[in-house]
Amino acid sequence: MDPSGLVLDGLRFNEVVVVRVEPEKLDPEAKPGSADGIVVYSAICTHEACSVNMWNDYEKMLVCSCHGSMFDPRARARVVFGPAQRRLAQLPIRVEEGKIVVAGPFQGRLGPQRAS
Repeated sequence: MDPSGLVLDGLRFNEVVVVRVEPEKLDPEAKPGSADGIVVYSAICTHEACSVNMWNDYEKMLVCSCHGSMFDPRARARVVFGPAQRRLAQLPIRVEEGKIVVAGPFQGRLGPQRAS
């Protein structure tokens, strides 16, 4: 939903990934936007706007299937490998009555940085 209350359902830039990690393994900058070890990030890669739709179970990293950028969900989705230059935007959340609830707007720019 945008600030005016308009529901932006179905837009590609609304895609998110939800990951649960051990809360004590979250970096201090990721903790404020998390809840019970759950973190939510934009699923739009900051390299070329492909979907971050894979998981590397060995390294516990989010992966963009197009160009192989890897993001660390414990470290506020910072880039650890690949051509992406920026971390994924974090969506702050909280848990209410057992449900994940959005607690604010995305923290960081969605998708790739385009030259103006």
